[in-house]
Amino acid sequence: MAKIKKFTALVLNKITSITHVFGALAIVFGVLLLIYDLRYLLLFGGGWDYVNNIIVEAHGLFFDLLVLGVLVSIYERIRQKNEAIDRDNTLIDDFRGWDEKEAMYRIVGAINRLNRANVTKINLNNCFLSKANLSGADLSGANLTKANLSKAKLSGVKLLRNSLPSTDLPGANLSGAILSEAKVEENWFEKLDEWNVIGREEIIEKYLLDENGRLQLK
Repeated sequence: MAKIKKFTALVLNKITSITHVFGALAIVFGVLLLIYDLRYLLLFGGGWDYVNNIIVEAHGLFFDLLVLGVLVSIYERIRQKNEAIDRDNTLIDDFRGWDEKEAMYRIVGAINRLNRANVTKINLNNCFLSKANLSGADLSGANLTKANLSKAKLSGVKLLRNSLPSTDLPGANLSGAILSEAKVEENWFEKLDEWNVIGREEIIEKYLLDENGRLQLK
């Protein structure tokens, strides 16, 4: 009985997605049809007319299965992508407020994965990202309120949205942050005071904004 339960659990663990269920049903259906066809031919005959009809029906069934399989695969891919995005957002929530190096590494990993999924609207409120390597990251839609970015590597980071408003940084800590090539809006330096950003004096003294809207060392 224990072996049966173990085998059942293993089977159920393998069949975890719509694609697997669809494939299993297709195999079962095909085996049943094969058994029926062999029984019909052996017991009743039917000749080539029957075989030709089977071939015609098989082509139609193959096309239906192909179209349905493609649609199911697309749906499954989208579902898996959305679940991955939800997992990374949940991970950031779990480590929010933790002032530990492990939290920083885990959040950076989540940011990179979200960026690869073309997600830039990330809630990084009160996240510990001190000394984080976020070079080239797209944070154009991120919420960085009270985020600790002290000594973070922000070279080439995108802080400017396509519609021109920049990422809000109220209360963020940018002390010692590396901001070379970071893309920001024209009045970003003025907004540092408005946001009460920690380390703003150092940033204003150290960087200038070039004609392409990127921060450069003076």
